[in-house]
Amino acid sequence: MSNPEASRFYRLREIVGAWGVAALAVLAVILFGFGVWAVKVWIAPLTGSGNVHRDQNSAKNREHWSTVYNGDHNAVLADRAQVQIIGDSYRSTGSVQDRIDLTGAKLNCTNDVAKYNADAQNLLGAQFLPSGFPTSLDPIEQCGLPVPPIGTPGDVAPAQSAAPRP
Repeated sequence: MSNPEASRFYRLREIVGAWGVAALAVLAVILFGFGVWAVKVWIAPLTGSGNVHRDQNSAKNREHWSTVYNGDHNAVLADRAQVQIIGDSYRSTGSVQDRIDLTGAKLNCTNDVAKYNADAQNLLGAQFLPSGFPTSLDPIEQCGLPVPPIGTPGDVAPAQSAAPRP
C-alpha cells in the first residue's frame, strides 16, 4: 500500500522540482516568522502599557523619586539658611567678600530651586511628590532678590549707609 501523503509530496516534487520544494519550505518559514512578528507588533501596546504601569508603580521607582524630592527640598532649605547667614554678615560688615559670597549663595539657591521645580514637574515622578511638598517653588521667595550690582543705590549695606561718609 502506498501512503497518500507521500504520493502528494512526490506529485508536488514532480510539478515544481526539488528546488521548488526547497523554495516553498523557505517561503513557509519566512511567512511563519512574519506572522509571529505581526502578532507581537499587534499585542505590543497591550503588553507595553502593562510593563510601563508595573515599572512606574514599582517600589524602586517610588523610592528613587522620594530620594530625589527629599534631596532637592533639603538642598533648597540649606541654601536658604546659607543665604540668610551670609546676608546677615553682609548687612553687618558690608565687606566685599561677603557680597561675593552672598551673590554665589543666591545663584546656588536659584539653581537648586530650578532643579526642584523641574523634578516636581517631571511626568514620571509627579505622582510620587510627598504630601506637604509644593509642586513648585518661587526662586525670589526662597532665595531673596538678587544682589544689586556694584555702584547702584542698593549696593551699600544698611549698616554702612547710616554712617556718615567723609
